[in-house]
Amino acid sequence: MLSPGFTADMSQTNPFLTDTGSQSIPLTLPASEHNMKIIGYLYRGQSTNRFQKRHDVIMHHGSVNMSGVLIIDSAHPADGIDCTFYTNEGQLYEKMNGVKMGDISWPKRTYSGVDIIMVILKLIMREEANEDFYVFPVKTSNELKRSDYEQEDMTFILNETISVSQNSSEVKFVGEEPRNYVTTTDGTENTIELPIGYGITPFLKLSVVLRNIMKEFGYTLNTNIFDTHNSLRRIVLINNTADAICGGFIDYSQLIPGDIEVMDLINIVRTNFGVEFVERGQKIDIVTWNEAITSHADKDLTRYIAGKTRIELVEPSNLNITMDRSLTPYASVEKNSREELSANTDLLKMYGIQPKHSHPILITGHIWDVT
Repeated sequence: MLSPGFTADMSQTNPFLTDTGSQSIPLTLPASEHNMKIIGYLYRGQSTNRFQKRHDVIMHHGSVNMSGVLIIDSAHPADGIDCTFYTNEGQLYEKMNGVKMGDISWPKRTYSGVDIIMVILKLIMREEANEDFYVFPVKTSNELKRSDYEQEDMTFILNETISVSQNSSEVKFVGEEPRNYVTTTDGTENTIELPIGYGITPFLKLSVVLRNIMKEFGYTLNTNIFDTHNSLRRIVLINNTADAICGGFIDYSQLIPGDIEVMDLINIVRTNFGVEFVERGQKIDIVTWNEAITSHADKDLTRYIAGKTRIELVEPSNLNITMDRSLTPYASVEKNSREELSANTDLLKMYGIQPKHSHPILITGHIWDVT
């Protein structure tokens, strides 16, 4: 409940230009019985429960409803309730702040066996199936020696494929069969037996990652360019989880960089692709700057930026004009010198002064009439 005659000035900021609330509005609410009851009669100091400093509120006036956060600073039965109202255009960013990718919930898909997963991933690699991820070979920095190969050290490749037969175009994963690798530690060779499926990992689509992030914070991400654009829909997050499918499941939390903050990833997307995440209620739109610039206006704001001329009256003051006689004779005359002379003459006439010269003025080598 607001006191009679309460007014608040506020401006709405384009969400493209800010990642925080539009502004904060300090105010004092009346110490009515209703308001004091809401805050638990704070001034009495007798509450056995922890005082709630933050309240989600809606400021209502006429047809305008603005949601935000009310922060209570102090309360007094005579002076009222001192508080601050924060508009929440930046509520999405506020929720994400400080949260790491590994802290949010990620899906986990279980299959009947590793063989089934490898069949599905090969279909995805041939683009014969549409899933939440893409699959392709990625060269790593790990160097391992295959015990059944004559070569020396070999670079380990995730999702490495080989031909099924010499005359066949069909391929299979190298990881479809168990393999032995040799590592050397302090001059001693150790043989490592790798299980079926090791070295095979899917890469999550960026669109899937963004949609799951928004879902975690209570939002629905609408269809966007990372779903529809022919190139952007293929962007993935690379991972180095070599045993991603060995347990017969695909855990999305193992396929994302869990130690970075959500806001870091969001900012990478914003700055690298020129997009903004626009909050519309409980839905999120990804809008590009090109779309924003070329879109048709839905409201004419001309009267706010190009209204009628404002006339301001000021106290009159004396105008003193003196001639600069320091010009060197026979010097060349620049174009701006002539323009300044003409402008000064016009200025005199504007104030009702007609120049009275019985002779022309010599201006650095050329004669110009001034009357």
